[in-house]
Amino acid sequence: MRNQEFTVYVRVHEPLTPLNAQVTLKIRGGRHSERDGDAASCTMMTFGPGGPSGIARFGKELTHPLYDYVVLRPQLDVALQPAQWYGLKFISYSRPGVPTEVLNQLYLDTAPFDATGRPTNGWKLLSEYTDVQGTRTGRHYDTLADWGGWQTTLRMDGYRSIDFALPSVREIVPPAP
Repeated sequence: MRNQEFTVYVRVHEPLTPLNAQVTLKIRGGRHSERDGDAASCTMMTFGPGGPSGIARFGKELTHPLYDYVVLRPQLDVALQPAQWYGLKFISYSRPGVPTEVLNQLYLDTAPFDATGRPTNGWKLLSEYTDVQGTRTGRHYDTLADWGGWQTTLRMDGYRSIDFALPSVREIVPPAP
C-alpha cells in the first residue's frame, strides 16, 4: 500500500511527563525489514497538549534512531486533554502527476462517538505537511518518503495509559492535483 489512511480513536490518562506528552500515528514502510531493523523508515503525525513539542507535528525516520520533526501550526483551537476521546486520522499520499511531493494530513474529531457509541465522522483538518524531495525536514533528511508499508503504529508518550478503539488502515486513491 502506497497511499494510506490510518484511523484510530484514543483517550489518554494521567499525564506523567508533560514535556513529551503526545499521541503519534506512524506509517511504516521504505527499507524496513526483519533483516535490517535499523532501516526503520516511518512518517508520523503527532497530537499533543502543547508546550515545546506543539499541538501537532510531522516526523520522519529513515534510519533508526534518527528522527526529524517539524512543529506545525494547528488549524483548530484544540489540544490533547486527558480523559477525553478523540478520533485521529492520518492520511499520507502522493498526488497523481506530482512525484516529488507527499501530502501528510492529520484530521481530528473532538466528539467522535454518538449516544450509541458509533463514530460521528466529524473530521476536521488539524494540520498538514507537504514532504518535498530535496527539502530538509530537520537535521537529517532531505529525501522524500513516498511509500506506505504493511505496518502502522499507534504510540503514546508521557501518559500513564491509553484507551483506543476501532483502529483501521486502508489504501486510498489520491485526489487529482
